[in-house]
Amino acid sequence: ERSSVTAATAFFGSFWKKMNRAHSRDFRIRDFAVAKQVKAIHKFECQVCGVVLEGPAGKYAEGAHIKPLVRPHNGPEGLSHILCLCPNHHVLFDLGTFAIDDDMSLIGLPGKLQTSKKHLIDKACLQYRLRSL
Repeated sequence: ERSSVTAATAFFGSFWKKMNRAHSRDFRIRDFAVAKQVKAIHKFECQVCGVVLEGPAGKYAEGAHIKPLVRPHNGPEGLSHILCLCPNHHVLFDLGTFAIDDDMSLIGLPGKLQTSKKHLIDKACLQYRLRSL
């Protein structure tokens, strides 16, 4: 069991380093208004676990891009390309620990992505993520 944990740590560590190198080479200005809109639609509730974090400054959630913005992915900005996630699920999503199928079922975690009629998810980006990351 320990060797599988070590192997997983090595895999995610190398993936994280690769993502950090990609981010440092190709910085792109992000449209924070779109992420803010997604968070408002979901009332700052994580679409995976339903947790709402609240601190002295108010509610907190993160906007997670389904298809990364940086090269070579060149993901789009837009409402249908961003998820509202708690910090833990944002990191796990970026690490590839879980993904989302076309029917919004979670792959790698139990359950389904919580959705809203006001926030449709781009299935092409979900499929890209499954194939590429």
